[in-house]
Amino acid sequence: MKELIKKENIKVNVDVSNWEDAIRVSGDLLVKSKSISKKYVENMIDSVKKLGPYIVIAPGIAIAHSKPDNKIVYKSDISLITLKKPVEFGNKKNDPVKLVFSFASKESEGHLQNLSKIADLLEKEGFVEEISESSDENEIYNLLNKI
Repeated sequence: MKELIKKENIKVNVDVSNWEDAIRVSGDLLVKSKSISKKYVENMIDSVKKLGPYIVIAPGIAIAHSKPDNKIVYKSDISLITLKKPVEFGNKKNDPVKLVFSFASKESEGHLQNLSKIADLLEKEGFVEEISESSDENEIYNLLNKI
């Protein structure tokens, strides 16, 4: 089975002051993996500023992304951070957010496949709680990739 999220793209108990910082930290993991440019991270933030907190898809969970762009997305990839203290994104129904995924796709089809993979994981009973409560990146890596 192919890795959904690489170990180096997972960071736990991250201390951030707001939702923008959360997206930057999560996005920067993809920059370090040479999957995206810094511009893509800024595009993810700009998307929320323009469209609102639509990326907060369930209680405590945000999936940051921007439109596919093969000029600033070098390879499709996903990252995950867990937050030390949950932050508000402005989504009354699902705030505060504890888990922030960032994902980037080179093309629209990959965009939908990545969203589908994440959604499948999040639907598993107890999965979100298990990841939220873990302080071990290796444990989260194993949980994410045992599908």
